[in-house]
Amino acid sequence: MSKINETIIIALLSIPGIIVSNILFFFLEFLIIPDACYYEMHETNWFIDLLFVFPDWNGFHPYPSNFQFSLIIGYGIYVASLFSKKVLKS
Repeated sequence: MSKINETIIIALLSIPGIIVSNILFFFLEFLIIPDACYYEMHETNWFIDLLFVFPDWNGFHPYPSNFQFSLIIGYGIYVASLFSKKVLKS
């Protein structure tokens, strides 16, 4: 495989993965937790505890957990691989 083909494959894998990961990272919190201050006085359910942590350095506001980071990166890689396979076929 030539150097140009390797560069094209890396670009096709990277760009959609980065876009999908950023969209999920920045908008997932707004979709699941519309009011970040709500959980300062209320209990969280298991789903919120799975996806977010509430560190004191962040003012006890939601911050993505390691599980959410790995889920977003994994989904970004999956979508990027589907996209690159579809583009490389044509």
